[in-house]
Amino acid sequence: VSYALSRGIRVIPEIDSPGHFDTGHCYPELLTKADYPCPGAGPGTGYFRSTPDPSNPALWAFFKGVFGEVATLFPDPYVSLGGDEAWLTPWTCSPPVKQWMAAKNFTLDAAAHYYEQQLFSIVSGETGAKQTMMWAPGEAVVSNSTIHIVWTGWPQNGPSDGWKNDFASLTAKGQPVVRAVALLPLPFNSFPHSTVQA
Repeated sequence: VSYALSRGIRVIPEIDSPGHFDTGHCYPELLTKADYPCPGAGPGTGYFRSTPDPSNPALWAFFKGVFGEVATLFPDPYVSLGGDEAWLTPWTCSPPVKQWMAAKNFTLDAAAHYYEQQLFSIVSGETGAKQTMMWAPGEAVVSNSTIHIVWTGWPQNGPSDGWKNDFASLTAKGQPVVRAVALLPLPFNSFPHSTVQA
């Protein structure tokens, strides 16, 4: 991080959840259990990939630790919470999460909003003055000060104006927005590993 800063490059960390939260190889207990049939998933055992369990207190303790460490490692005033491409259907299939949602009188949308609000509260508490960012459209607007990142797509997919609708909708509501432009000709993970240098 300091190497980048000395060369005029800002490094903004992103801890992307509830989508892209595949912790199964190291923290499977933070994921929603998959011991129940679920539409789109088939019969499963173990845990649903990339779907954290919001009813598990250990999840929020994990995030407190992660964001606390992020605050000490990254001096930039911004941190992204992600929030894109979330598959939350497992929450409606898992008895423990369904029970948790019922106890809080949550719909799936309300549970998603609660999830993002919890993250926002943790970031505010653990990182002090860090400004939050989220991909648009995210699961919920957690704060009027949250900066929304509008993705314009990959160049090889051809021109697309869909992002303009998100941009216009958010700015019309007075929400701060930045545009994320893909500069690589292909997704990063499509390059052979031998050509990627750290």
